Amino acid sequence: KILRLKTQSASVAPGTMAPKRAPKEPVDVLARKGYYDEMTNTFEEINEKRDIIEKEIRALLEERDDLVKTIAELQSQLDAVNLSNKASLKAQRKTERVLRQLEAGGAVAPAALRKL
Repeated sequence: KILRLKTQSASVAPGTMAPKRAPKEPVDVLARKGYYDEMTNTFEEINEKRDIIEKEIRALLEERDDLVKTIAELQSQLDAVNLSNKASLKAQRKTERVLRQLEAGGAVAPAALRKL
């Protein structure tokens, strides 16, 4: 009986058209489960995090550039001070040498006095 029912329902009387079935809408299992929405949300979150990280990186790079500029200025000042110190030490050593010659007396004293 089961077989006959199946064959009877499938058979179409001659001269009549088979009943048209409504076209089924394609059912996307992933869409039904919300995977696409979840994936879209995940991509949006990733993009937001990327934007935040890029802003932080830009801020850090600007800070680094400022620090490099400050270091260069300070190094220039240090070089100038070192040069000044070197000249001062040279003059101090020369003066001390002349004073030792004066204190020693003798033939070198008049020449040392002229140097002062």
